Amino acid sequence: MLRQQETQEHAERREAVRALLMRPLLTPTTAEAREALRLVRRHSAYLREWFAREAGWPLRVERDYARLWKRPSDTSDPTRGWASFNRRRYAIFCLVCAVLARSDPQITLSALGDQILSLAKDTDLLSRGFILDMADIHDRRNLASACVALGELGVLNAIDGDAESFVKSGQSEDRSRDVLYDVNRGPLASILACVRGPSTWSENDAPKTIIDRISAITADIQPETDEGRRDVSRRRISRRLLDDPVVYDDTVDEADMQYFINQRGAMANRLALGTGLVVELRSEGLALCDPDGNCSDVAMPADGTDAHVTLLVADHLAHAESGVPDRLQIERFVAQSAKRYGRYWRRSAQGEAGARELTAIAIYRLSQLKLISIEGDSIEVLPALSRYKLGEPDIKHRDDDDRLPDVSEEADE
Repeated sequence: MLRQQETQEHAERREAVRALLMRPLLTPTTAEAREALRLVRRHSAYLREWFAREAGWPLRVERDYARLWKRPSDTSDPTRGWASFNRRRYAIFCLVCAVLARSDPQITLSALGDQILSLAKDTDLLSRGFILDMADIHDRRNLASACVALGELGVLNAIDGDAESFVKSGQSEDRSRDVLYDVNRGPLASILACVRGPSTWSENDAPKTIIDRISAITADIQPETDEGRRDVSRRRISRRLLDDPVVYDDTVDEADMQYFINQRGAMANRLALGTGLVVELRSEGLALCDPDGNCSDVAMPADGTDAHVTLLVADHLAHAESGVPDRLQIERFVAQSAKRYGRYWRRSAQGEAGARELTAIAIYRLSQLKLISIEGDSIEVLPALSRYKLGEPDIKHRDDDDRLPDVSEEADE
């Protein structure tokens, strides 16, 4: 009985770890998230200690949310974040958060729009060419998308109304086309995962570029002792193993390489024990694989047109014998593949424009999974792509001599 309880406890802890890795800001927005939050609260002491020890990530657990301050190893990686968000939409998202931080417990979408218009008059934003216009349907859609994202994070809870009606409303004063939100302060205050707050710099001392600013607010404090530096190396590598699809040897920082070479096996096994992931060690690098697919935000293979085309492109690139492929070559391959598989794909994926769109999606997905790297229009195939080198399918047709046994016949015997 005791062994069974211990087994269940280990399973729950691993499930809670994976839930926080998938949703670092965990709020009860779905039944699945509510169950995950229940497990996180139950094992909060263990989880705090585990994440602090293995990755140096703080964990805060409250009654209605949990926040793992997980920071990516590469803050300049363009494949992270919401795929539907561009720079402008992210800017509007930040303005919305700034308004909500000072708002009443309830706010309407139209009031949000009015208040971010006021913030958008900042001279720094105007000097960068950022001009907001709520009469423009694109900006209204950007605002609505930001609120939908905040709803998924548990920051906003729509009480009444529909965001799509607001987008289509134009300058209408019709209140029936507005949306009323509850604002959840706890998750809102926990959105930004950083070591140092952006407001702690004076205007003259603040880093100038966005990349420099992100690096500055997420940089770890550098220790002065050898033991401290080893801990930093271990946690830096652990973060990559927990957060990146694969860690290639040639991408490990020189300062971390010695530790990585000597300790990667033991470190990966320890992380696998805590997460339930599976270690895959190759001559080119190391990965924690997710056979169940419940700890991966991008799955491959997967269902749908985009995933099918991505798998076809992966196989095509894995079989390429020489040369550096470019987007145009891949686009031609996708167009050829459409002749064979197009009848199974969504209607919007047909034709020349469809091939161009599917090519961009496939390249983006493969880059997310660290199976290729992109330099301009050229593409470099990375070692892990070889696992998707597929053979031609062997299709067998049943006949009387090669049919599956009838279960009822076996039972009668």
